[in-house]
Amino acid sequence: MTLVQIHLSNVIPEGPIVIRRAIPERVKIEITAMMAALPYTDPACAFAIQAGEALGFRPIGHDAYEVIVDARRSLSQ
Repeated sequence: MTLVQIHLSNVIPEGPIVIRRAIPERVKIEITAMMAALPYTDPACAFAIQAGEALGFRPIGHDAYEVIVDARRSLSQ
């Protein structure tokens, strides 16, 4: 059997884990590093936070959610 990739979508973001802007930059970096390491340091906790199996965490900005914002806008028209 041969598998052929027919499409690769952009990242589909889940519910965010947000860090408040007012938090010191050093703390933001530490929280981001802790979340990235969580699947390795505490797999059970990562599973609970991710609500199941996932590929891990990665920092993204608001632009990643624009596709969702656009879809909601189109539904409300």
